[in-house]
Amino acid sequence: MSQESASTGLTGAYETRGNYRTNMTALGVRPGLLKATSGLAMDRLTFVADNGEVLVDAPISQLHSVGLAEMNRTLEFWDGDKRHRISLAPEGVLMGNIVGEFQSNSLATQWYDYLVPLVGSPPQGVKVKKPLSRGANIGLAFAIAFAVLVVVIIAVAMLA
Repeated sequence: MSQESASTGLTGAYETRGNYRTNMTALGVRPGLLKATSGLAMDRLTFVADNGEVLVDAPISQLHSVGLAEMNRTLEFWDGDKRHRISLAPEGVLMGNIVGEFQSNSLATQWYDYLVPLVGSPPQGVKVKKPLSRGANIGLAFAIAFAVLVVVIIAVAMLA
C-alpha cells in the first residue's frame, strides 16, 4: 500500500500509514497504520502502532467531530470525550508537516472527506475543542520562537 494516497485497494479497506500524536509536537509520535474497514456488523476505524498497540478501535458511527489541523495536515476526530490526532504527512513528522502546508489535497483531507458523512454527532455534554486554525498555528510558532530567543539571550547574558 502506497503511503502517498488513502486507498481502498483490493481488500475493501481504506488505509494509510501515519503517526498517532499524543500532543501537537514531534514528541510523543507513534507510527502505525490508520485503517477503516467494512464488516458484517459495522464499519470500524482502527489505528495500530508499529509495535502492535491498538490506539484506536471504534465503530465509525460512534466517532464524531472530524477536523483538520491546517498547518500540519493532522486528522483529528473524537470518540466520546477522547480526541485522537493522526498526522498523515507522507514525508515524515517534521518535513511532512512543512511540505503539507502547500498541498491542496493532503492525505488528511482525503480521510476527512471519507469520514465526515459516516461519523455520528457528539454525545450530549461533550465539549469538543476545534483544531487550531492556520493563524493560531502561525501565532503559536512565533510565540515559541520568541520564547526560545529570549532564553538564548538570557543564557548568553549570564555567561558573559
